[in-house]
Amino acid sequence: MKVYYFLAALIVFLFIHGFLMAKVEPVATYFFVFVWWSYIFLIDGFLFWRTGTSLLVRLKVRFLLLVLGSACFWIFFEILNLRITNWHYSGPSLSPTLLIIFGLLAFGSVLPGILETHEFLQFLGLGRRLKFLGWERSNRFLAWEWWGRPRYLWMAIGLGMIVLALLWPRYFFWMIWGAVIFFVDPQVEKEGGNSIFAEVRKGKIRTFYRLLLTGLICGALWEGWNYWAGLKWHYTVPLAGEWKIFEMPVLGYFGFSFFAVECYVLWQWIRCQGKRTACRLQKAG
Repeated sequence: MKVYYFLAALIVFLFIHGFLMAKVEPVATYFFVFVWWSYIFLIDGFLFWRTGTSLLVRLKVRFLLLVLGSACFWIFFEILNLRITNWHYSGPSLSPTLLIIFGLLAFGSVLPGILETHEFLQFLGLGRRLKFLGWERSNRFLAWEWWGRPRYLWMAIGLGMIVLALLWPRYFFWMIWGAVIFFVDPQVEKEGGNSIFAEVRKGKIRTFYRLLLTGLICGALWEGWNYWAGLKWHYTVPLAGEWKIFEMPVLGYFGFSFFAVECYVLWQWIRCQGKRTACRLQKAG
């Protein structure tokens, strides 16, 4: 039964690419949404087949909350973009109803896509043994006790990065792709979640390393699939040069890596809130 889930997702994934090549609507126009969700189910189906568990299987109906949280998270960046103006959209105009549906599907796929890709890399064992980083456990920089401490200092740094990006977007626009880490991760540690800073203090960078690669992979997929879509985005990134891969300047791909860390940190915070809510309901009951 598990393998059928994966095979069905694979068939849909391949058919969507076929529909794009044949210019079949609405896939040709809204290709990004169709292909990204088929990718999410493809990875989820593979992991369920090979390991007996997956993100969607574990979350069940709560997966819808992840989608909603993802949409809200990306809307935050859309609001910031009103000031920094690093990207804009082109394509057919949408009615208000269709715009809401498309936005929910497109923005709601961000966190699931990042998390599924990270779990896939984890399944492959990536980062399990970082032999080429022999200093991982002994390096004093990694064991620096100030990573994430004091909590309010790092949160202030994150907030300051956003303020700088809004005040002088030409020079500090890139800070929005890391600010959330500083602002949210200390709170995750306080609430007992999987904190990146806490892992670094223990000399462990496996999760961080996988997330950086996750961001690069997802960024390449996002930009590649966006390039062929009828409704797509374009970039106007200052100081990034004219060299592009698809629509994204080459230097811009580094931002995807840290954005993946932001997504992971936010997911850990969401999980903490879910556990707190469940505990409160249990006590109230």
